[in-house]
Amino acid sequence: MTLSRDFWQDRRVLLTGHTGFKGAWASLMLNVLGAKACGVALAPEAGPNEADTHGVAHAVETFIGHWGEGAGWTAAPGSHPHEAHALRIDSTKVRVRLGWRPRLALDEAIAWTAEWYRAWASGANVEALCVNQIEKYLTLATMAK
Repeated sequence: MTLSRDFWQDRRVLLTGHTGFKGAWASLMLNVLGAKACGVALAPEAGPNEADTHGVAHAVETFIGHWGEGAGWTAAPGSHPHEAHALRIDSTKVRVRLGWRPRLALDEAIAWTAEWYRAWASGANVEALCVNQIEKYLTLATMAK
């Protein structure tokens, strides 16, 4: 299959589900080919507490802080696609319909994630770590009821 810039140039395209994995890549590819893509998607069904709405730099710095020695990052130089200053997932639907709320604050969730990746990178028993983290999460969920 050949993608033709001549075919897609200035063509108007409506993408449904453009925020998903495949839709995001399709949107990017259409943009590169010169199409004028527009997307429509349902609001996500779950997300962090309102107080946990932070920018990407905060999440990266928090992860690095929990990873420890040897971790770091540098923003790539040059121009980049627009990204929201604060990434946020709206959890209104699931809160209203199911009474759901997150059990971990963002920084704690990032700490657990860094702990898992650090264990995996060092060759530790990640299965045992997963079981331990699930048990801790279930305890938090039970205490919150």
